[in-house]
Amino acid sequence: MPNNSKSSYPDQVDGLFDRLDNLLEKKGTDSTSLVISTDPIEYLDFSKAGNSTPFRVFGWDNPENDYTWTIGTEAYLLVPTRRCHSPLLLNVRLDSFRHDSISEQPVVIEANRTEIAHWSVKNFGHYFALIPSRFCTGKELEVRFSIPEACSPREVGAADDDRQLGLRFEALWISTADGVPV
Repeated sequence: MPNNSKSSYPDQVDGLFDRLDNLLEKKGTDSTSLVISTDPIEYLDFSKAGNSTPFRVFGWDNPENDYTWTIGTEAYLLVPTRRCHSPLLLNVRLDSFRHDSISEQPVVIEANRTEIAHWSVKNFGHYFALIPSRFCTGKELEVRFSIPEACSPREVGAADDDRQLGLRFEALWISTADGVPV
């Protein structure tokens, strides 16, 4: 898949397809039957110059140069979708707040108040979730990230910062994912 612009689907990223294969294996299929659109339905850039601001509803700090932190234990997005008959693939490039006493951040992801995935964010990378096709209504999709162990750098003695940090978002893609039984 070509990577012609920032909004193109990511290509040749360490571990990207291994993580995707792990997700598909849990759904009883493999990547040989998967067709991911290289033209995402939606692409959000969480940098200061990015386009994520109108989609960030609750639980977000102001964008920094290359990313935006979640603030608190929950963050919501409202993302437009178009009608489709395929499941959607949510792909998020992110990292988590970690320190000596925090080696990972557990995350629960919901789409329209339905739990769709659990992540254990231990390092920077791409994290995936499949969104059932019943949510492809042509209306806004509410995507909720619950980060129960978010905490401030001050709490763990890492910095003089009171913000309750959870996840550091860089980009998000939503694409159709034909061939996945969801």
